Amino acid sequence: MNIKRIFTTTYNDLNNLPDLEAKAKDNYIKIKVVELLLLLSETCTNENKAKNKYHLKPQTELVKNIHDEIIKDLSKNFTLKELLDRYGMSQIGLKNCFKAMYGKSIAKHIKAYRMEYAAAMLRKTDGTVMNISASVGYENQSKFVAAFKEVFGVKPTEYRKGDITTYKI
Repeated sequence: MNIKRIFTTTYNDLNNLPDLEAKAKDNYIKIKVVELLLLLSETCTNENKAKNKYHLKPQTELVKNIHDEIIKDLSKNFTLKELLDRYGMSQIGLKNCFKAMYGKSIAKHIKAYRMEYAAAMLRKTDGTVMNISASVGYENQSKFVAAFKEVFGVKPTEYRKGDITTYKI
């Protein structure tokens, strides 16, 4: 429940008070005010929980280093175990911190990054789809084509020929 709705509901409840004696009306208003404070407290607590997820600086530095290593050479496919062993992070710590920093899971972020890079290569070079797919870490060209189509809505060859402003990104 958002704050505006809480106030609107409370305002409407107070404006439509039943016909009660003065003492009963006072008690009713007190109850509505307590209800309002409780709802506001819950709403603010939930919003703060979502906003206040933080990670320690050493952890964020490690995640930045991991990210930089992954995107430095997109043709390499790192396993999660390799990264965890190399950087000494826990799996949950890496996954949570990465998602907090980049807004997506590691796999989704890297896939999106690879597809954006591949799209740029298709626009700027004459490289074959097979070479571009290999340069972004796909050994199997058909899997690359399927992934590209999933992201952009068209096959790489169609993307290269078409008006790039019409494709979803």
